[in-house]
Amino acid sequence: MASKQFQGEFAVWSFTTGHGRLLLRRTKSDAHPTRVDILLTDVGWMCLPMTFTDLQLREVAIEEIRSMLGGAGALREKGRKAFVLSGASSTGYMLAGAFAVHEDDGEYNDPSALLE
Repeated sequence: MASKQFQGEFAVWSFTTGHGRLLLRRTKSDAHPTRVDILLTDVGWMCLPMTFTDLQLREVAIEEIRSMLGGAGALREKGRKAFVLSGASSTGYMLAGAFAVHEDDGEYNDPSALLE
């Protein structure tokens, strides 16, 4: 199962309901001279804080988060994977189809290459 780890401060940057696309972003800083975008697609359910410090994104067996899903229902699970997003002092959970990562020299409000 997929797992990625990133240093720095990440924030929920945008969410598009029509396609279920969630963008998390780490902007450039003195400590991190590049911008990192993480796009999760086909999001069917999520329970997330707005920010993460030193983000780890792990794909897990759906049974690992089943108790968090509550009444999400079978349609929310169909064709999706379970993910746990954890930071230095926060944890989030989601069902999504996939994720992609892009690192670049983009500025704070420049569009994400992952959404073009």
